[in-house]
This record gives sequence, structure tokens and C-alpha cells, in this order.
Amino acid sequence: MPRPTPRNREPAKTIHRPQPSLFHYESWRFDRKRNPSGTEFGLRSIRLGTRLDNSGKSHATRVEENELRDAYDSVATWFGVFDGDDLIACYRACGRLHGYLELEHYHPVPDFIEQSDAAIEGTRLAVRKEYRSSPAVLALARFEFGQLLERGCEFFFTTGSFPRPGALYARKFGLMQYGEPFRYDAQDPNQVFLFFANRDRLKKAVERLTGILG
Repeated sequence: MPRPTPRNREPAKTIHRPQPSLFHYESWRFDRKRNPSGTEFGLRSIRLGTRLDNSGKSHATRVEENELRDAYDSVATWFGVFDGDDLIACYRACGRLHGYLELEHYHPVPDFIEQSDAAIEGTRLAVRKEYRSSPAVLALARFEFGQLLERGCEFFFTTGSFPRPGALYARKFGLMQYGEPFRYDAQDPNQVFLFFANRDRLKKAVERLTGILG
């Protein structure tokens, strides 16, 4: 059955449903890597709500018990890096909701992504300030990309301003920049670029990050 076109897709809806607690673990997948201080990083697939002080726009955003939620929570998987029991970085991966990828509510996506039934969108990368120069974010990307490959992801894409986090996406994650910069909203002060990778680039990114992390 063909995927719904923009003309006949059902609009995305705000979903009101019981939510898991902030640090409820969806699975226990560990891929440990020691950082220079000797601390072990644990990487897990998790379910959580984004705290209010984490930036990020989303369709049908609402607040529930001091957490920022949106309709895409129902089709999202969060990936997190933990230093001991402390969540230090997280990244959300979303599929389609009612036929739409999240970005499509704000800006057109490339045809090859729009036509793919296995495209995954990365949103809401958040890293605690004191860990931004540590291997944590690289370990997070390697873990997430590996999980997406196992789940049959054909294209991964995300957006970001340049140089931060765009330089990280391009130089460390191996994502390709696509098209011209744009704004999610006319009032946004910064433009963003779309970055993407197909399966081959995701595999190479995992290999590259493994080479860096050891």
C-alpha cells in the first residue's frame, strides 16, 4: 500500500496518553567505553520526556508535569549516555506519525527521504555542558547509528545550525549537508541546514567513530 501523499495524509494529532517516568529504561543495552578519567559510559535505549530547559521545536508541543512533550513521543526512541546513573547526553530518533516526518510540518524534505518508508529523523540532541568535549557524544552517535542500522533504517537525517552542531554532524558523524539553509519559523534568529546519511554512510560513521573511540 503506497504511503499517503501530502494531500491525503491524516494530520498529526496531539496524543494524550499515560507517559513513562523520565528515566524509565526501554531496554538495557550496554556498550561501555572508558573516558580519560576512567569513568565508564553506559549507553541505553531509553524513554523520557524532554526537560523544559532543553531547546527544540516540535509539532503539537505541550507541557506535562514540567516535561516538554509532543505527538511524536509515540513514535520516538530516545538514546542516552550515562556516566554512572547520571544521564549526560541524549538524542531522539523518530519515524513517521500519520504519514508525516516531523520536519515536514515546517519545511519540505528531499524527495529521496519523502519517498522512503525507512527514513528516520534525529531530533533534540542534548549534551550536558561539562561533557561536550568528552567522548560521550561520539559514543552516543555510534550507539544510535548502530541501532538504526539493525532496525533497517534507509536514511537518517537531522537539522542543525553551523558551525554548532553542524560541524560535529559533518566532520565527526559523517553526515552530508543537503540544500540551502532555512528557518523553522520566520521569527527564528538562526538558520539551519539539513544533514543526512544513507546506510553506507551510517556504516562508515560507525566504523569511523569506533576508530576514534577504540
